[in-house]
Amino acid sequence: MTSQRLSERREKLRTESVSIKRVGGAVVGTLGAGLRLNTLARRHLGLLWYSFIVCVCLPAVIYFAYLLFVASAEYESEARFAVRGPSETRSSAITDALASLSSVVGGRSTAQDSFIVADYIRSRTIIEDLGGKGVVENIYSKKDVDWFSRLTSEQTLEDVWDYWRRKITAIIDTQSNVLTLRVRAFAPEDAKKLADQIVQRSELLVNEISERARSDALARAHAEVDLALQRLAKLRAALLEFRTGASTIDPVGSATSLSETLTALSREKITLEGNREALKSVMDKNAPTLRFLSTQIESIDQQIKNLQDKLTSQTESATTLSGQLAVYEDLQLQSQFAEKLFTIAQAGFEKARAEQEKQQLYVVTIVRPTMPEEASYPKPLVSAAVVFAVCLMFWSMVTLVIASIGDHIG
Repeated sequence: MTSQRLSERREKLRTESVSIKRVGGAVVGTLGAGLRLNTLARRHLGLLWYSFIVCVCLPAVIYFAYLLFVASAEYESEARFAVRGPSETRSSAITDALASLSSVVGGRSTAQDSFIVADYIRSRTIIEDLGGKGVVENIYSKKDVDWFSRLTSEQTLEDVWDYWRRKITAIIDTQSNVLTLRVRAFAPEDAKKLADQIVQRSELLVNEISERARSDALARAHAEVDLALQRLAKLRAALLEFRTGASTIDPVGSATSLSETLTALSREKITLEGNREALKSVMDKNAPTLRFLSTQIESIDQQIKNLQDKLTSQTESATTLSGQLAVYEDLQLQSQFAEKLFTIAQAGFEKARAEQEKQQLYVVTIVRPTMPEEASYPKPLVSAAVVFAVCLMFWSMVTLVIASIGDHIG
């Protein structure tokens, strides 16, 4: 019994020692894995900070140092002007109608002209009008300007134009149609001089637009006068041909005269018939007086019939006065209408000629180009903050993409 108990205790102790060894091994393995995970996490965190410094902080610091110690100072000259039209008052509503019908005094939108000037300032055309790319290179290719900021020599016109749009801005206030011009240069004198030249070229452009509009309006007005005159001459020739063919100057007057003659003959006939009826009661029907009255009445009837046939005949071959009157009134109406149109065209032509003698569009300079006293650019803190924000945004996006790929693979 004693030896059996000793054997059971030894077996129990052996089993407990094996369990303790297993638990200890598991604990040691868990601690080792945790240590390896912590090492990997620290390594990843270090790489993350290293990439942040290299990709975000370093570019911002380098750019800040460049703007602070290397970049050349830029001076900005500002000017404000607007395109305005004549603020005149129309003399009457009739003048407005004449100008509208003749299509010569069409109202231009000064807002549209302001946008045209702004586009002109941003275009390559103004570079050529100022003297070509050589003028721009003389201003922006000076040797004392840092290499990154200046315009390198022997550039194409397209490259000069791209550089021009970075230095010249034209902004329009849509509420007041005021155009704000900002010119940046590396010397205050150059900025003001270039701004003055741009304003002058803009004024010349507005004058050319105004002159072209006035010339086109005058040409259109002259063409409409010629057209109205030709139509009036054609209708007057047709009217003259009608009068010659009808052998009458005024069919209306002829018709009035015939109507009055018919009225007088009808009255005379009534009087003669009354007299004849009165004499029948006291005279024989074959009496000379009654026969004379009857002859007179028959003669008047024939005259009335002839006049009525002349006025309104039912036969197609007869040239009736009523038909002549219809044709004449139609020609007369067309002629009067052509005369009105000719009068309108003449009034429009005179209006266009009067408008041509004065300037319809002109540039009103609200703020003259200023002489800058201190540099406006560069702005190291603001520009470096922008670079920092942009780099941070791209770095965050790349980091998130890499982390998503790592999680997907793991």
